[in-house]
Amino acid sequence: MLSFVYDVADLYKTKVTIPVAFRAAAEEKDSLERRVRVTCRDRFVATRILERIIPDVQTTLMLQTREATCDGVRFDQDATDPGSLWDPGEGEVEGVRIHPLEVD
Repeated sequence: MLSFVYDVADLYKTKVTIPVAFRAAAEEKDSLERRVRVTCRDRFVATRILERIIPDVQTTLMLQTREATCDGVRFDQDATDPGSLWDPGEGEVEGVRIHPLEVD
């Protein structure tokens, strides 16, 4: 079960957690762990990440969602979405796209 939590965290770490950790490490070294935790908390609030987790997981797992939206755009209605994917064994299969997390 904990591995699933890490998988969910991986959806956001390149846009939130990693930049925060590098910025904190570049600053003074005192209480580094605490500063990273506090700054991550602040970024999670600023990016409203908790509101995105459930819809993003549902989209990733190809589950039907009630509100699979980000900034009012439904993923399945995005004209820039490539649509289906090609699988050599199955032919055309439904594609899934996770809207990138807007940070900075």
